Amino acid sequence: MLIPPILGSAFRDLKIGDEIKTFTLNDLDGKPVTLDTYKGKFFLINFFQIDKEKSIEALKGLTKVYADFKDKGIAIIAVTADKDKLEDIKKFKDENKIEFPIVIDADKTVYQSFGIFVMPVTALIDKDFKIAYEYSSYLIGFESEIGGRLKVALGEESMEDYKKSVVGTEIVARTDEEKSAVKKLGQAEVLLVRGRPDEALTLLNEVVALDPKVAKAHILIGDALLKKGTLDDAQAAYEKAKTMVEKNDPVGKTADVGLGAIYALKGDLDKAKQILSMAAMVNPNPITSAKAYYWLGFVSEKKNDLPDAVKNYKKAVEKLLAKSDRSR
Repeated sequence: MLIPPILGSAFRDLKIGDEIKTFTLNDLDGKPVTLDTYKGKFFLINFFQIDKEKSIEALKGLTKVYADFKDKGIAIIAVTADKDKLEDIKKFKDENKIEFPIVIDADKTVYQSFGIFVMPVTALIDKDFKIAYEYSSYLIGFESEIGGRLKVALGEESMEDYKKSVVGTEIVARTDEEKSAVKKLGQAEVLLVRGRPDEALTLLNEVVALDPKVAKAHILIGDALLKKGTLDDAQAAYEKAKTMVEKNDPVGKTADVGLGAIYALKGDLDKAKQILSMAAMVNPNPITSAKAYYWLGFVSEKKNDLPDAVKNYKKAVEKLLAKSDRSR
């Protein structure tokens, strides 16, 4: 029997051992995908948001898992409510060669049946349509954790052997550190919003010490240093974050906005405009896009192009209002 995940319950209304309800949703091409197709076999179901870093990492991780287990009969289905971002999702699916179906839960009926309150979340469903295992968020070791659970489900490995070989002391300790890092990261973000960059930097340095591969931590360090006016150090933090993500990752676009702001403040307005224009157009995250348009307005204002400055400031406000409307 599979044990609950290290991270705790991922769903509000379902727990380990509960049977899930079947559903039929359309994929990205509008074709219906029925969950009944997977009855009698083990499969993974993932809930994600395309503009969230952890969701993107989880989808990439599941792509690797699928490559290893598809020939063993393991299926994967990904579910999103991002009905207004189909083109972004299709682009991401194509670029990352995702073979398993992605379906759209337009009215969030399936989300509500599971009681989704954190994303991404991945669940292993057994042959009786019951939740055998769940994993909320995305942390280092996600792929090996999911892969190990699948081996146990398929009878390739006992849970005892699995715990000895994969979920040993080192992995558990690392997960504890990850959980601490996530908590500190959230606290630092709040401190930045409240205009307390020095306190945020203290926490962010602790996050990097716990896990130096958290790209968002380096971006927030850049944001804090930018607020303090330490432009060269902020630039170094943003550039480091960009080396840690793939080309089209939204996290990299967030770093680009920071870099664009720095070039704008340093007076290299043409370079700032080039970077910010790309970040604003291709970024699915409305908040990051709003920041890009704000700094484009700043650049236009510095160039004494007031009509263009007003246009960009207006776009920044529109992005923020659209984000607010979707959150209601």
